[in-house]
Amino acid sequence: MSPYGAPLVSVGENYSPHFSRDENRFLFISAKRSSHRQPQVYEFDLKTKKERRITFQDGEVQSPIYLDADWIAYASTTDELKERPIRLGQQKASPSSHLGELLPSELYASDRFGEKIVRVTKTPGFDGYPYFQNSKAKRLVFSRQVGPLIEIWESPTKPSMGRRLYASDNAQLTSPKWNEVLKSWLWLERPVLSKTSYLMMAQRNFREVRAIDSLPPGNYNSFEISSDGLKLVFSADLKLSERPQLYVFDFLTKCLETLIEGPSAITEPSLSPNGKDLLFVADWAGGRQVFKAQVDLNSKKCLTSPKSEEKPLSPSVINR
Repeated sequence: MSPYGAPLVSVGENYSPHFSRDENRFLFISAKRSSHRQPQVYEFDLKTKKERRITFQDGEVQSPIYLDADWIAYASTTDELKERPIRLGQQKASPSSHLGELLPSELYASDRFGEKIVRVTKTPGFDGYPYFQNSKAKRLVFSRQVGPLIEIWESPTKPSMGRRLYASDNAQLTSPKWNEVLKSWLWLERPVLSKTSYLMMAQRNFREVRAIDSLPPGNYNSFEISSDGLKLVFSADLKLSERPQLYVFDFLTKCLETLIEGPSAITEPSLSPNGKDLLFVADWAGGRQVFKAQVDLNSKKCLTSPKSEEKPLSPSVINR
């Protein structure tokens, strides 16, 4: 038994949880089951404690997210397998990210029952880590492979060639997310041939790009923004331990606090919209599994304090 009880799902290997907006369900990836070995999308009902399989594809499915109460999005290798089987079979030197090898895949939108499926992208190589910017534009922002690099692109939730938002000449950019309160983009960045990654930040239109300099160096692998935009929950190996753990960072006070720690790697946090519950992935039960914990994001004991030359952000500055 883990410090947070039994995993929510006990069959197969399970990861990549994503809370629904009503907090009653979550999407996740499940693999290594008797019915299928490849990763597929499932939905878990937190009230009934029952799961339901959504995708039935030949390829590997990754990174599921909710678009709204009825539609979801995800990345899948299925059409790449059919259209470029030789290329996919020779993909030995494919680029990799903080979460491992990036297989050629495309983005799809689907209803929650997997009956209506729309292929959003159709570009050779990797398209993945989708994020839905629920603004007037209602667009998917995602990571796309361009040569040896991974760039940040956008697309509507319908078939599109997409549009580049930001690229680096020597780094892979993954997991882009928009912070409406800070009016800023956040993403993970790893220089090519480096084992170190960073949490990056930029203003709208990707101006004034910088690492979040209040955070210590380390290897950052996944993150989530609180619904009020003032907290950052992330998984990283900050050289304070030998494995990734979960931390919370306060944009106002610049305070960094350990949120959840354990005997093995803890990754892929997903916060409930009310900020009180957290889904995360750990291998305490053997293989990756999804756990749920109640959390308090208000800092109690800072691992780092604001640098003397830095001034904590005020709400007036954040909301400019």
